[in-house]
Amino acid sequence: MLPLNKSIKTLLAAILISGAAISIHADEKMFGYSYQADSILPKGRVETAQWATLRSGKNQGQYARWDIRHEVEYGITDTFTGALYLNFTNEFSDGVTSVDNGNRMKFDGVSVELKQMMLSPYKNPIGVLLYLEPTYSGKEFELEGKVVLESIIDEKWHIVTNLVAEQEWEYSASGTTHSSVFKITGGAAYPLDPTLSVGIEGKSTTKYNGFYSSAQSTTLFLGPNIHFGTDKFQITATLLKQITNVMDSAESVEARVITGIYF
Repeated sequence: MLPLNKSIKTLLAAILISGAAISIHADEKMFGYSYQADSILPKGRVETAQWATLRSGKNQGQYARWDIRHEVEYGITDTFTGALYLNFTNEFSDGVTSVDNGNRMKFDGVSVELKQMMLSPYKNPIGVLLYLEPTYSGKEFELEGKVVLESIIDEKWHIVTNLVAEQEWEYSASGTTHSSVFKITGGAAYPLDPTLSVGIEGKSTTKYNGFYSSAQSTTLFLGPNIHFGTDKFQITATLLKQITNVMDSAESVEARVITGIYF
């Protein structure tokens, strides 16, 4: 795994190469970390997507973690979508307290995603989408639920808020560990033309022991995003900087690129 500066350069190169090969068109994924209320495929349509998330930077040493997701999504109805994910993680650390030195790659389980649009943001003042995603890896089970809210202002500005609740059970020979996470993600995006949008995005993450019984840490991230897309292809990139300086449970920088092809 590459250190932070080389990892960022690799990520930016991937964005440029992908962007050069497409025409530009705004579509569902204007945000890297937040869903939109209308992020539903039409009935019968298929999308394959690749998610690459880099988390890097600690108080000391070198640290970089890549989370890679391979997704196939299918429009079951015009308001209900299902998806399947294969998840992989690569973690590099050198001289970081509480993290073993080395370069480790592992399969991180299978996820199933279900999305139901309740209200369209194009027909209502506030669009609403309900989201459920279970993940199982053999040693861990995670259940994530979201309420997605979106408003479109002046037929241009897309304002989104995601309320996210996660439950995680980790199994070992000594027993089962249960933890919880509550997140708020959101942002604003503005289409510059029918194929390009730019915006700003942020997220707040609070981790708990058990079922929201004791808060352990809260982190805040903020940064820009950009989206290119056509009716056949899309790419979205977000770069977030931590503004709370909590390095034991999070990293200083996060970056995500999502590429999708429609069928």
